[in-house]
Amino acid sequence: MKKWWVVLIISILLLSGCQSKNSNELDSRKLDVYKSNIETLQEVNSIAATSDNFIVSSEMSTLADGTHRYYIIIDNANESMYNVQLMALEVGVDANSVMAPSIGILDDETYNLISKDSPVKDGYVKGLVLSGDTTSNSIDVKLMISWTDKSNTKKQEEFLLLHIDTMSSNGD
Repeated sequence: MKKWWVVLIISILLLSGCQSKNSNELDSRKLDVYKSNIETLQEVNSIAATSDNFIVSSEMSTLADGTHRYYIIIDNANESMYNVQLMALEVGVDANSVMAPSIGILDDETYNLISKDSPVKDGYVKGLVLSGDTTSNSIDVKLMISWTDKSNTKKQEEFLLLHIDTMSSNGD
């Protein structure tokens, strides 16, 4: 009977070790994508202020401690966007010392942005909001958004440069 318990405990430990390894590999891949996106945002020079595929707006508020929180809103997609990934990087900030806000990269969720003309269904949203904190009341932010078509065969990517400050909001 004692041997039975030892075999059972060893089996459980081996199974949990395998699950942990798979989870760590997945987390490592997500982190690699995150780092690659940071490098891309730092290097990209061809940046637009608006998009023909969706509406982007932003605003900034001052927090009680004197720091600021900015919000970037992606809304009213002209066509459905699948597997959406967003990342924002404040221009002039050391990317190694701050965590860049992102959606769909490090988290376990998949985000599908439905067309502005379609009803919301399970697994789809009408808009996404990305937020980050800063000590400045006026910043420039590089935004990367990527998505695929429904069949996951065609990937699109856009880069935007947004000016965000506490004095005004922009967008539609």
